[in-house]
Amino acid sequence: MRLRTVGAAALAALSVLLVACGESASPTLTAGPATATATLPATPTATPTPPPAAEQPAPALSRAPAAPPATPTPTIPEASDLLASANAAMAEVDSVQIVGQTLVKESKESEFELIVAQFQIDGHPAGDNRLRYTLQANNPAINFTLTLNSIDIGEVSYFEDPFTGEWEAEPREPSEGDPLVELMEGRLRLESMAVSFESFDDEPTYMIVGNHPREDAGTGRQVTLWIGTDNSLLRRMDIEETVSTDEYEGLIPPDLQELFENSVIRLSRLNEPVEIVSPILQPPPLPIALSLGPSGLSSYASAEYPFSIQYPADWRAVPPAPSLLPQCVLATACFVGETGGTFAITEEDLGALGLGTMTLTEYVDFLLAVLQEADPSAEVESRQATIMPQGFSVELLAVTLNSGRLKASRLVYLHEGKVGFNATHIAPQTTYDGLVDVINQSLSTFRLDEEQN
Repeated sequence: MRLRTVGAAALAALSVLLVACGESASPTLTAGPATATATLPATPTATPTPPPAAEQPAPALSRAPAAPPATPTPTIPEASDLLASANAAMAEVDSVQIVGQTLVKESKESEFELIVAQFQIDGHPAGDNRLRYTLQANNPAINFTLTLNSIDIGEVSYFEDPFTGEWEAEPREPSEGDPLVELMEGRLRLESMAVSFESFDDEPTYMIVGNHPREDAGTGRQVTLWIGTDNSLLRRMDIEETVSTDEYEGLIPPDLQELFENSVIRLSRLNEPVEIVSPILQPPPLPIALSLGPSGLSSYASAEYPFSIQYPADWRAVPPAPSLLPQCVLATACFVGETGGTFAITEEDLGALGLGTMTLTEYVDFLLAVLQEADPSAEVESRQATIMPQGFSVELLAVTLNSGRLKASRLVYLHEGKVGFNATHIAPQTTYDGLVDVINQSLSTFRLDEEQN
């Protein structure tokens, strides 16, 4: 399983063993009839015949006990059907506790462990979760043990500095190629599968062994699943594969070309409530320390959503709907300055637009596609994900419009995956450079109103 780490590559993978079910024949006991013969002695002469003895009943013939019925070998469903049931069952799980271990060696046959990692995840691997990860590196150049903590909430990942104890935030990276995440999202795919009936923790399970396809050119990873026979829920996952040394650069001897990675993952406490709380961050300094003159700043606060942002106080409001400025026509609010700058704010309910729930990345992709359709000459000069002081993620765009005659800076935020917020500063190319400090100051003031939120 791939896990995020600070300063080293994440975890992956585990070994598996396919144990076939054997059949044993139960012995059958049989009892045949017993026979016996006897010769009576001759009667002696002149000897009176004694009275006949009382007739004794013949002893009953004993029989061996009947054999108990043989335990039938369980019928094992098709592997593809079992995997489909597991995908469906795990997709309904909201939270889980995952405890596991990853071993990194030079080869599968090697007995020396270069890296040993113990980890625990509470929450949902693809949703909100917290991770505690202890890594031990064993090689002549580096020998240490390090404990790392991270928290994922929404689009943001928080990492604790193991030396200072301070937390930092970064845009969350997607979990690509992680078999556990894929299974909990109901989309795990395995190839060349085999299935057997196995006991796990004294409970019956189906064990599925298969190859998990990899996007790179490396050898495939082998994945083993222990699936409950009664509910199709995952009990354990093992993964094994060879990986590039780039995954653990700086933690292993430099002369190695590839590594063998072996992970064991156990699941418990399914659907038990887990509270994931964002850590307290040290707010970074604002990107611009600037005085805007005697006019200062004015604040815009949304009437419907927990959004607020500031803009130069001497910029005047323009009614969006009847505006002659095209950049203000579809805006929720719009302001213009004396030097030709325009500040347009747009709030949009994605559900009302028929878009459904999105990630921030998907929303920005959608906005850029709409922009390209409206202005084929538009060019994106930069696109950067960043974390605001309150700890949420936004994207900052720099775009040229109208064949380079206009330049725009836009802040994009997606609230709860359903409500988009866009704050866009637009100015002629000839005057834009003189407004850069004002634009940066304005965009840096975007906040969420916690009371309204």
